[in-house]
Amino acid sequence: GFERCATPSVDSRAASDHRYAQAIVLYPYVALALARLAIVDSRRADGADGPNPGAKARQAAEDALRLSPSLGEGHMALGLCFYEVDKNYSAALKEFSIAAATWPNEPDILTYIAGVYRRQERWRESIATFQRAQILDPRNVHVNDFAAANYLLVRDWGAATECYERAQEIAADSTYAKIGLAYL
Repeated sequence: GFERCATPSVDSRAASDHRYAQAIVLYPYVALALARLAIVDSRRADGADGPNPGAKARQAAEDALRLSPSLGEGHMALGLCFYEVDKNYSAALKEFSIAAATWPNEPDILTYIAGVYRRQERWRESIATFQRAQILDPRNVHVNDFAAANYLLVRDWGAATECYERAQEIAADSTYAKIGLAYL
């Protein structure tokens, strides 16, 4: 999905997946490890080759919430299953909203909420939510890239340029920023 946040390298994704799997083997009832594994797998599910990690992600998210129903990361994980795997954005927004209530300063949650608002053409809410994520994590290249894409869609060329330029300052190799600035 376009709203993919903090996309790690293939090696770091595999390493984090392995570490969460090890934690779950050692402590099978640790809800946080289950939720984090579900988050990693959900983000990989959208463009996965071979076996779809979506089913594994959903099971881990549901297990995490069964163990700890109020865990923000668990609701984030289930929201990602709805968002990335099912493309059920209303259900995703519900889970992300619960996660945001328990984990209010997490820019990744806000970025996904803004992405849902964009898909629902709720432009003002989407822009305001991206702006909040940018305030919370101004050095997050992905938040700036995705906020810029929002501005492109509402034809606010100046704001889009600012976001893409900020993304390039943070990470000179940002593909989205290069493409976005070329487009502008």
